[in-house]
Parts: sequence; C-alpha cells; structure tokens
Amino acid sequence: SLLMGTDVNEIAGELQDTFNNLEGITSENITTLGAMNKLLGIATKDAAAVAREFQVMTGESFETGLNFVKTTASLAKANDVAPGAVMKDIAENSEMFAEFGADGGDNIAKAAVQARKLGVNLATTAKIANSLLDFESSIEKDECSTKESIGRFDWCKCR
Repeated sequence: SLLMGTDVNEIAGELQDTFNNLEGITSENITTLGAMNKLLGIATKDAAAVAREFQVMTGESFETGLNFVKTTASLAKANDVAPGAVMKDIAENSEMFAEFGADGGDNIAKAAVQARKLGVNLATTAKIANSLLDFESSIEKDECSTKESIGRFDWCKCR
C-alpha cells in the first residue's frame, strides 16, 4: 500500500529492522518518515536509523529523534546542502554520532553539514583530524627529543 507515493510496507520493514521488533511501527512514524522522504529527499532507513540512535543516546523518545532529523534537515537546507546526503552521512557514522552527539546531536549535525559543504563526509573529516593530531604529536616528540640531544635549545617553548 502507498502513502504519498511511498511504500508503507517498506517503511514498516525498515522500522522493524531499526528497532529489531515491532515497537516503532506506528502510523505516525510511517507518515513522518514518508513525508521526510518525499519532501526532503531523506531515505527512510537513514532517518529511522538516526532517530533511533538519537533515542538510544539521549534516552528521549523516537519522536524526539525524528525532530532531531527534521532540525538537521533544516540546517542542511539553510546551508544549501542536500538533507538526504547529510542524514546518510550521520547514519553511516553511528559511532561518531554516539561519541560527539552527547550535546543532543548539535555538534554532529553541524559537522555533517559543514563536511558536505566541503564536498566530503564525516569519515573523511575524522581521518583528517586524526592525522593532524598524529602529526602534531610527532612534532612535539621530535622537538623534545632534539632539545634533550642538543641540550641548549628548548624547542618545546619555541613553539
């Protein structure tokens, strides 16, 4: 059966996969996910996954998680970024979402939107950040060991 051109059974199946039970399969959730898909271009499985992750992380309701998805979509649109791409990015990076989403998800939503504006995704920005941190640590080690070898310059203080 179709609702706004969206397969209700498919959405129900995605909700069942997301919850691993029938808990989330409500007409309201199906309608909301179908509308997000048609109006915002967000894949229903991605919206359901992000809303569920938000629910688990914050202890809030699934509906509050869906509101987070809507807010993130509005942020994406305001920045001329496709909401569907942002939601897919967050859904595919659930570990990062859990790690940096403790503030209610604002940071991860902003990071995902900014990453898309740069033409990359969250995983790429995380790799860049980690490599920069590794590089800085490497410099600090080299500077401090040089100081010990030379004995007269404090490279750590020069920085």
